[in-house]
Amino acid sequence: MEQTSFHVRLAVRGDTRGIEWIVTHFSSLVEAQVRLRLGPNASSHDVEDLAADVWLTTLQKLGDLEPRDGRLAGVVCRVPRATRA
Repeated sequence: MEQTSFHVRLAVRGDTRGIEWIVTHFSSLVEAQVRLRLGPNASSHDVEDLAADVWLTTLQKLGDLEPRDGRLAGVVCRVPRATRA
């Protein structure tokens, strides 16, 4: 089982190690997508606020994610892009 799938399963069961791993490994991606969405003039405060909202949405949806080709990494990466600004 790939790392992301393993940690998503832990997180869905409420294991904080899984949640911490996901946040650590995907925070840069979430922040980059938020910055892209908000544009070059966005304040760091706006980026942090929207990134926090994206994380809330992403973590709430973990149990609903369907693997693609047996993997969840790509699916987890798409959640922030689908979250409304």
